[in-house]
Amino acid sequence: MALIFKNPQGVPEPAANYRQMAIIPPNKRLLILAGQIGLCRMEPCLEM
Repeated sequence: MALIFKNPQGVPEPAANYRQMAIIPPNKRLLILAGQIGLCRMEPCLEM
């Protein structure tokens, strides 16, 4: 099984060349890095 990258339905499209989800084969090493960017599907994103 190869590494599979996906963007699930209902999730906003990535702002750059990355994917929202990766499916890894069994018995492989896993490193998780996360970050956030200030984009929203609907405006306004944050009400103050």
